[in-house]
Amino acid sequence: MQRYFGEVLEGRVILSENDVFHLVKVMRCKIGTEIEIVSDGRVFLARVEQVKPLLIKVLKSIKENTELPSDIVLILAALKGDKNDIVLQKATELGVREIDIFFSERTIVKLKPSECDGKLSRYRRIVKEASEQSRRSRIPLVSFLTSFND
Repeated sequence: MQRYFGEVLEGRVILSENDVFHLVKVMRCKIGTEIEIVSDGRVFLARVEQVKPLLIKVLKSIKENTELPSDIVLILAALKGDKNDIVLQKATELGVREIDIFFSERTIVKLKPSECDGKLSRYRRIVKEASEQSRRSRIPLVSFLTSFND
């Protein structure tokens, strides 16, 4: 069953544009398709009531706790290439609560301040998708540190 992070208001589900596209176009959902929605750390079972426009109704709350009992923070020196993507994905699947990326003296990768926002939004999308796939009820926080001392 597909899992999405969204918002539950008055028994209805609100999803991001990307999630709506994924559900309707990629997964080709139909009326009656059941999905799981995570909102504020709580998991809900929901059903698609209408496809165009997308209307999703909450059926019930599901009690589950898939998070680790302790909070783990990963402090990662920026890696070159797509290695950051893989580390973010795997750390999320393992249950890390927060990932802080920093640039050290010996870090090969150097980002301009204008590039940081784009990278950060990409990294947040990666951990969101990894959280959905690994059935987590929280999305890890991802941020850049200006130095290791921070």
